[in-house]
Amino acid sequence: MAQGQDHKISVLVEHLGIFQLACLQLRLTTKAGDIYYVRPSGALSTRPVLARGELLLSPTGGRKLELMRFELPPHVEANQLAAVLVNPGELIKRELAQISNTVVLDLK
Repeated sequence: MAQGQDHKISVLVEHLGIFQLACLQLRLTTKAGDIYYVRPSGALSTRPVLARGELLLSPTGGRKLELMRFELPPHVEANQLAAVLVNPGELIKRELAQISNTVVLDLK
C-alpha cells in the first residue's frame, strides 16, 4: 500500500503464484481505537465488508498492479490501514481465511 497526499491510498498487489481467486479486505483503525472497513466505493462501514470481491489474480512477473484507489474521509483520524487477501469461499460473518500476509500502513 502507498499513501499519497490528501489522504489518498493505493492498494497494490504483486502475485508470484498461480491463477487464484481472492477478495480484498481493508480494515482502518482510528486513533481512538475504532475499527472501520472500506467498501468498494471507498466509504467506511462499522461491519466487516470486502473492498473488492472475486479478484482473479494472475502472475504479475514482479510488477505491482493496483487493486484499488480511494481517499480517506478527512473527518476520520486514521491511525493505520490493514490490507489482506482472503478466500472468496469464506463468509464475511466468519473468520476469513487469509491467503496473503496482512500488510499494515501506518497513517500517523
